[in-house]
Amino acid sequence: MMIVIIARMQVDPLYLNDFRENINFLIKASQEEKGNISYSLYQDVNQANLFIMIEKWMGEEAIEAHKRTSHLTQFIDYTHNALLEPLHVEKFYAIGDF
Repeated sequence: MMIVIIARMQVDPLYLNDFRENINFLIKASQEEKGNISYSLYQDVNQANLFIMIEKWMGEEAIEAHKRTSHLTQFIDYTHNALLEPLHVEKFYAIGDF
């Protein structure tokens, strides 16, 4: 069953340019992982430092493998300084084929 992860990130404005570089590396590496369906970043229309990452995975096994990758663990370490609040992550099961 497909699992969707939504991660909310409010970036310290001083880190915005650096954040974009770091997250682009994370996105490219994650999209190449086995079991990844999509890995996309969205920026809030009204608040330039608010981002949502929407990830789609083939299942829990793929997510567990993703959690162990160096690109994710390094990015999570980076967020401790770059975000104004802790990374907020939610996980959902996809319902239907749409």
